[in-house]
Amino acid sequence: MVSVENSDQKNRPFVVFLLFLWVGVSSLLGELTQKRQMLFYFDKIEVNGAVDVFVTPGPRNEEALIFADSEIMDNISLTVRERVLFIDANNTYDISRRLPFIKLRAERIFPVEIIIHTEKLSELRLNETANLTVTDIRTPKLSIHTTGSGRFHLENASVDSLSVRQDGKGPVILKGQEVSNLDLLVMNDGPVWAQSLPVDRARILHHGNKSIEINSLKFLDTRIFGQGNVLLHSKPKSIVVTQKGTGKVVDVLPDAPQLYDLNATSPVLPLKRVSLRRN
Repeated sequence: MVSVENSDQKNRPFVVFLLFLWVGVSSLLGELTQKRQMLFYFDKIEVNGAVDVFVTPGPRNEEALIFADSEIMDNISLTVRERVLFIDANNTYDISRRLPFIKLRAERIFPVEIIIHTEKLSELRLNETANLTVTDIRTPKLSIHTTGSGRFHLENASVDSLSVRQDGKGPVILKGQEVSNLDLLVMNDGPVWAQSLPVDRARILHHGNKSIEINSLKFLDTRIFGQGNVLLHSKPKSIVVTQKGTGKVVDVLPDAPQLYDLNATSPVLPLKRVSLRRN
């Protein structure tokens, strides 16, 4: 027969642990607050930390709306230096700091959402675990660089020349109106989904192992060094392929004919006959 007293003594440390955990977590619960901040002129944005940032034109440009817990509002930084808006937040809390007598390693990330109103951008940088969504941007030239695990989403964009460098593992989603030129460099395993962005001329350097989905209309120059494929949602008029990895350029439709043959000894496309006349 099990003694009730012994059972209570065995469960007492666990109950004390739950009590301390509840006290520590409950002390983290604050009130959701909103802050409005005016910014100096900028045309570049760099996002760091674990925040969700939304960039869109608004009634008043160079303005930021910050939504966060009151406990960490002062730990959110938006500064402009040399026309670059730097966004960062110290919103990760280590619970073990509040429970020094218990061997517990746990983190809580306070959600932070920031809305940036602007319409003139030339460069975007996304680092760490931050997520960045950019909508309704109109610009002749835009450069994008991602290095972390967060998601980058370009929606309803009107850009003439677009340059994207993917050094992270987070997904890159590109949507918008027709782009004249796209330079895409993928150095890591983050996927790139650009099937909803029509591109006249695309140049791709693919070193990753995940697929790239592209909608190239006229010209595609792709160089594959990794295992990832390049999936075509439309067949461009001209294709140049340099294949040094196991990845391939394939049509997104499984029954589509082969686009190219690296082992071909003679031209696949029919040649036009040229008439030579001697004078």
